[in-house]
Amino acid sequence: KKVVEIFKSFFSPKETFFYENYSIEKNYEQDLLIIHKGTTLIIETKASKLREPLRDVDKAIKRLEADFKDSIQYGFEQCKRVEDYFFDTNPFDIKDKKGKILYNVNPKKIHNIYSIVVTLERFGSLQTDLSLMLNKGNDVDYPWSIYIDDLEIFLLALKYHYNNPTGKFLNFLKLRREMHSRMYAIDELDICATYIQSPEKFRRYADTKEVFLEFSPFEQGDFMPMPVFH
Repeated sequence: KKVVEIFKSFFSPKETFFYENYSIEKNYEQDLLIIHKGTTLIIETKASKLREPLRDVDKAIKRLEADFKDSIQYGFEQCKRVEDYFFDTNPFDIKDKKGKILYNVNPKKIHNIYSIVVTLERFGSLQTDLSLMLNKGNDVDYPWSIYIDDLEIFLLALKYHYNNPTGKFLNFLKLRREMHSRMYAIDELDICATYIQSPEKFRRYADTKEVFLEFSPFEQGDFMPMPVFH
């Protein structure tokens, strides 16, 4: 409910369709689908626990792998199930819990598709660089995975800094997925702050494939509490 609230306060209700607890395949309920001007956001929320690390390195890695699989990996697989329909050319139906058709989708009218996995826990560098642990095909785009509070902070900051926050957010998603496997950051907000400071510089980072990227936690000054006027 919180994730739906965050996105509904960000996207214009006049230009955006929201589908909650919907299904495309029978017996598979999905969390949230957003269609906005030819762009689709496939959003899954995961509340799996991230357990305390162990002193034994081998056991610690196995525990991390298990927690990652239950959360981000599973969320990605749920997104991928829907992605496949949008990347196909055949029309399909979005249905509610009772099987009622809410909307018939023509994939040919969808130009951009982004998957987002929102988590109740922070996974650090495993979440910022999904290449470290995410299992996916080489021809499949990376999703964006983010801790729920960081998602809300980032979208609020975009609204504060830009006249066209929706366009900036979609631009960020396009560039962000190109950075996995050649970057280091322990917090997604370090990356988000870099984008807010200069979207053009961020684009150059995404386009320069041979460069390894590091994001500093000192960039997060952009997310300091904003003044409230009464």
